[in-house]
Amino acid sequence: MIRAMLYRVSLLQALAVMIVISLLLPLPLLMLTYANSTYKNKQAEFTTLYTKKFNLSSAIFVESLWNFYPELGQKMLDQLQLDPKLKFVHVQDNYGKLFLNWETTQKSVQDDDIFLLHKTLEKDNVVVGTVDMGFIREDLISSLMADMTLFGYVLFLQIFFLVLVISWIYYYKIIKPIKRLVAHSHLLALQK
Repeated sequence: MIRAMLYRVSLLQALAVMIVISLLLPLPLLMLTYANSTYKNKQAEFTTLYTKKFNLSSAIFVESLWNFYPELGQKMLDQLQLDPKLKFVHVQDNYGKLFLNWETTQKSVQDDDIFLLHKTLEKDNVVVGTVDMGFIREDLISSLMADMTLFGYVLFLQIFFLVLVISWIYYYKIIKPIKRLVAHSHLLALQK
């Protein structure tokens, strides 16, 4: 039964199946590697990036508080709002009064998924206020899905071009010479 099934499979189909299997076998290993190293690196990069963003915006909020110029702070806040991962920004003066405030209207996120940053704002060794920012962390599943989607597109294109090249080679190096031989054998048969 297996032998009969194997006779019905063409060389091109067998090559395609072998290529697909060889590309799919390393997927569990890729998933484990991703979960153990890549995700941790992404989280470290996330922390570094948003800490830098926090420090930059804190410097602008200090100037805004020091000069009591809320428009400057609001411009920075408008720029920060372009980041979809920003959850909230609270800027208070040294008396505890709210100077600037913004919170996202997105669905609520668990406290574990928020990267919180707090800083006391000082200008010339004088405390002018505090700033609190929260950024939404990307969890393992959504990070994995985003990366696997990208990986899937690349894998699809790789398989498509591989099948295209193998089909082209198969046709011009195997099928066409066989057809030529069959045509020549028919010509020889007709001459007899």
